[in-house]
Amino acid sequence: MPKQQDSNLVASRIFTSSSLSLGISIAIGTALLAAPAWSQSIMEAGGLHAGVAGLGAGLAASQNHGAAVRSTYEVAAQAQQAILAQNKAVEQYLTLGTKYEAKKDWAAAEKCYSFVLQVVNRRDGPGSANGLPALKHLVSVNVAQNKITDAINFQKTVVAFTERSKTANPQAVIQTKLDLSNLFIRQSDYTSAEPYLQQSAAVAEHETAIPIAQRKVTLTTYSTVLRKLKKTSEADAIEAVLAAQGSEETKQPSSEQASKDSAMRDSTVKEPALKEQTSQAKNTPESASGKTIEKTIEKSIQPPQPPVESKASTELK
Repeated sequence: MPKQQDSNLVASRIFTSSSLSLGISIAIGTALLAAPAWSQSIMEAGGLHAGVAGLGAGLAASQNHGAAVRSTYEVAAQAQQAILAQNKAVEQYLTLGTKYEAKKDWAAAEKCYSFVLQVVNRRDGPGSANGLPALKHLVSVNVAQNKITDAINFQKTVVAFTERSKTANPQAVIQTKLDLSNLFIRQSDYTSAEPYLQQSAAVAEHETAIPIAQRKVTLTTYSTVLRKLKKTSEADAIEAVLAAQGSEETKQPSSEQASKDSAMRDSTVKEPALKEQTSQAKNTPESASGKTIEKTIEKSIQPPQPPVESKASTELK
């Protein structure tokens, strides 16, 4: 009996292990069969999530782009409004400064012109030539207040802007340097005035477009400064140039005088011809016919004479 029980126990164990291994095999086979569908579902779910995420990112990017465009447009509009406001401020304060300057309120005028210069520098950048009108006014206002040093600094900037201009006018350049030299002369600073006058004299001596009056003033001022600096030989040379120019001017009359002379000659030639024409007109038959016409007109405008009474009219009476 014990042997039979042991054999039954062994058989049951073998059956249990075999059934267990069969179950495991079935489970593994099922898993292997279901793996492709499961993996495909996972991939599809991942793709869906990625598409949704990409769509959200695209929407966010478009919203950010729209916000950036709106902010750029607002910044441009604000900048344009600021430029218009600055232009208006420049115009208004220049006008206000000239009014104060006409009233000789130098301090108020200086504040207006200084504000204009600040606005121009903020709008166009520092060193802009658009501030030249305000700079010129600041020179005159500071001279009126006897602040010559400040006027000299402003005038130096005026000279620099005038020389740097693309359409630099030699007359304007000479005049700005002459004005600066005169400011140095007011301070008896002849050494600082000399180089500007030397440059102006060189241009005035060779530039034919310079007016005679401006050339004379420039060379005369230069010779005066040279004598103050004890440079006698150079001053003599400048004065010799002035003398030569003066002799040439006496030999060649000016264009205005020449036009006046030609007009006088034309009038003297025309006067006898006019007299001769008038005398001939008096003796022509047309003048005689004119006289007869005048007589007929006088007769036509005479008052009517009273009618002569006839015999019939007297008998009726």
